[in-house]
Amino acid sequence: MKTIAYVVSSLPPSGPTTQLLHLLKNLDRDRFMPRLVVLSPERGNRSVRSELPSDVEVHSLDLGRLSAVGRGARDLDRILKRIDPKIVHTSGARPDSWVSRLTGQWRHLATLRNDPFHDYPSRFGTLLGRVLAFWHLRALRRVQQPVACSSELARTYSRQYGISAEAIRNGVDTDYFRPSDDLPTERTDFLWVGSLIPRKEPNLMIDAFGHAFPRDVPGPSTPGLSMLGDGPLSNQLASEANHPGVSLNGAVDDPLPYYHQASWFVSTSRSEGLPNAALEALSCGLPALLSDIPAHRELAEHAGEAVRLVPEHSTKAWAEALHAAASDCNLPARRYAARQAAERHFSARAMAKQYMALYEDLIQQGRCS
Repeated sequence: MKTIAYVVSSLPPSGPTTQLLHLLKNLDRDRFMPRLVVLSPERGNRSVRSELPSDVEVHSLDLGRLSAVGRGARDLDRILKRIDPKIVHTSGARPDSWVSRLTGQWRHLATLRNDPFHDYPSRFGTLLGRVLAFWHLRALRRVQQPVACSSELARTYSRQYGISAEAIRNGVDTDYFRPSDDLPTERTDFLWVGSLIPRKEPNLMIDAFGHAFPRDVPGPSTPGLSMLGDGPLSNQLASEANHPGVSLNGAVDDPLPYYHQASWFVSTSRSEGLPNAALEALSCGLPALLSDIPAHRELAEHAGEAVRLVPEHSTKAWAEALHAAASDCNLPARRYAARQAAERHFSARAMAKQYMALYEDLIQQGRCS
């Protein structure tokens, strides 16, 4: 049995953490023994540690964000040499960078979940974000096996940064995220899920919804828009979302009931790896209106009529798409196509099988080197 050490910064409820949980739960225990190394505690009280499989041994370094700079890599090196893994699998800038500088008998695999030059400036500001992006890319060039979470992201790394990465798509738990048995209501409800940050463009969705369904013509079948998530734009959106059909619900522990209540999933994001929320929505049988970006095109390629792409940044195009979706007569076929796409192309089991095959290949390469 081969030991795999997974190294992450922390375990907040987030897309990367969800993918880690999928992998840990579907890892073949007859072939692999998982060990988890967590660099820092989660901010606040939100953590998914209770959702980890009971057989996963967790090593917590409990490093503060500043103290980690001085001694973090040394502490991590000591723990990894004690675990003695065949593979060290990292995700995130700090784990990728620290492990890429260590020397050990393991093979290093890193999962890439974003385009740093799109993501980091929107999260940390232009100057700091660009510095972090340069730093992360420099580390990724030292990684033995980069893996992108979508084919489109792998192409981005190859074309723009000269980094060759395997592509293993994010997966979704199709057993948990299933269509509801209840029949949909006559009212059309749109669901938006994500962090309230500029890159996700939640303002665009609120503006487009207001243009599509003016507030001065309400009625019992007037469509609604439910938005899940929190972030730095929360207060601004609360003041702007004065349409009676718009509901800001904040971050929720379980979005499943919202998927079951919705008619369409919507995403206005400017950049994604392969979005968890969209995968969960498709798995629940929700058709989707998605911004026309590379990651969403990859979903559309496999989901057929379940996904409609909408031009980026255009309030007019989004308003027209929302209005057309509210009167769509082909919803049953779209819902069926959504579920089929999730089961055939985006299941967590399929993702785990691909990672396990890659682990075996890397271990074999290590033996031959």
